[in-house]
Amino acid sequence: MKFLAVLKRFAPFFFICVAIAGASACSESEERSPENTVAARDEELTVLPLQTMTVVVPMEASQILTGYITIDGGNDNIKVYVKDDFGEEIADFGIVSGTQQITYKVTKSGFYTIYFDNSFSVAVNKEIKLHYSVR
Repeated sequence: MKFLAVLKRFAPFFFICVAIAGASACSESEERSPENTVAARDEELTVLPLQTMTVVVPMEASQILTGYITIDGGNDNIKVYVKDDFGEEIADFGIVSGTQQITYKVTKSGFYTIYFDNSFSVAVNKEIKLHYSVR
């Protein structure tokens, strides 16, 4: 419950970030509250060639992130991985092609960042459809 209090006070927004050549720019896309943290979410992202986009998901210890990713563009693939608050990679789903299910259980409370890395593509945008929930 302490994490939810901190989340409500300091992180009332859901963030989508774009990282380009080491720099990042974040935009607030939807107001968040503890009441809707668990609800299923649908996101659509366009990841340009040589770029990475991220989705930040606040989670409490022992919660499970589950969902699926659908990729369209080029060979319908993109690299997907998750990092914790400290920037440590905690899950690597590798190069995801077509549609793939993802599941990850966190061990500690924090903000987990899902990376969609299209840095290996020099000419093709990737359209990402992400459906996920936290329980």
